[in-house]
Amino acid sequence: MISFLTYDEDKGELAAIRKQVKDLAGKLSEEDWDIRDFLKLPEFQEYIKKEPLADVMCYDVTQKQGLEYLEQIRSRYRESLLMVVADAAVSPMRYLRPAIAPSSLLLRPADEKQIREVLAETLQSFLERFESEDMAECFMIETREGKQYIPYSQIYYMEAREKKIF
Repeated sequence: MISFLTYDEDKGELAAIRKQVKDLAGKLSEEDWDIRDFLKLPEFQEYIKKEPLADVMCYDVTQKQGLEYLEQIRSRYRESLLMVVADAAVSPMRYLRPAIAPSSLLLRPADEKQIREVLAETLQSFLERFESEDMAECFMIETREGKQYIPYSQIYYMEAREKKIF
């Protein structure tokens, strides 16, 4: 299962992103998708605490505390693709840096066509990486949340205990 998370405080934009992701996910991949969207940052933060997986994220950086929290998320989810939603009021110097490392950018005001183009490019990039030959160099674990890929180079040892792998 591929997880797609969106945090955007613009209700109309959030609905447009969700609609486009659902449409593109069905056209681009036969994988199951878990698509979640959040209108408020505290709801997003609570979900991130509980759920360990995030393959692709779309994140609104226009809120004051949003950027600082995004840095924390990126340190935990380095492999996730990140689509940043911004406008001219936020300097690109704040979000175009290694601590955040966005994969793509959606600049406001955005219409449905622009949202679709940016999402299509982002999802296609993720799926190419997801289905690439590099996955042969990974250990795959199937969990309730879906498939997780761990590069062999990052595995030091494994321990199986009570039907769980550590």
